[in-house]
Amino acid sequence: MGHKPTRSHDAAIHQVLWTELLDRSQMRHYFPDSTMLVERVFGLPKSLIAVRSG
Repeated sequence: MGHKPTRSHDAAIHQVLWTELLDRSQMRHYFPDSTMLVERVFGLPKSLIAVRSG
């Protein structure tokens, strides 16, 4: 989780292709006490954001 610089363009492409995104149910599992917000661009979901108050 985070940015890791690569030494070559091919290594960067490989790193991006092996990135796995979390879906809403996985986010709820990792952040059970949070409210899920959906960031949208032109009406389409872009990002899931877990927000916990307190």
